[in-house]
Amino acid sequence: MLPAGTPKEIVDKWQQEIAKMAASPDVRAKLDALGFIPVANTPDEFAKRIQVELKKWADVIRDAKIPQIQ
Repeated sequence: MLPAGTPKEIVDKWQQEIAKMAASPDVRAKLDALGFIPVANTPDEFAKRIQVELKKWADVIRDAKIPQIQ
């Protein structure tokens, strides 16, 4: 996640570096030990995933009738 309006060149550079880290055997081993599955998708794929998750959890909250906190 980066602030809205971050230039594309910076977003792309972050994604490339995160993908490198996620591919590192040391990092993969540490994440695996913690129960994490590393994912280094593109910014567009990540944005789509966030939208899917927002809808899914909004549906869960609505269906469970969880009240909104003021």
